[in-house]
Amino acid sequence: MSEQAQQPERREQFHLVSSAGHPNFGDEFITASWLRFLANQRPDAEVVLHSPDPGLATYLLDGLHPKIRHTNLLWRVAWDTMEMDPDTGDAYVDRVVTDLGTPATTSACSRCATPRPSTCSGAATSPRSGSTTAAWSARRVGSRR
Repeated sequence: MSEQAQQPERREQFHLVSSAGHPNFGDEFITASWLRFLANQRPDAEVVLHSPDPGLATYLLDGLHPKIRHTNLLWRVAWDTMEMDPDTGDAYVDRVVTDLGTPATTSACSRCATPRPSTCSGAATSPRSGSTTAAWSARRVGSRR
């Protein structure tokens, strides 16, 4: 009888998408509330916060969850695909997710020196408006149903 290969333990993971870091403080308050809730209810879970400015979000929300990671990957993908038709945008998103990024969305983390999609707090951001991103996101989500 052959031994089965051990599967790596899967950790619980939550992805929060927020515009925290573009200070109007309402978004920061809501995000902080979710982080406190998850820290209380799921302290061992990894939380990935997707925000337009991960550096500022890190500064404003530091310490609210023990296993938080900050990124702007979803926002960058949304900004990069706003002008694309839906099929081209879908193909781009699939490539970024499947191939783990592009030169613009993937860099070595300055803290741990491992290649990760824009997870360090110094990730570049785009000046584009989040309101157009919301329309793109709604269209994108609707195309997958």
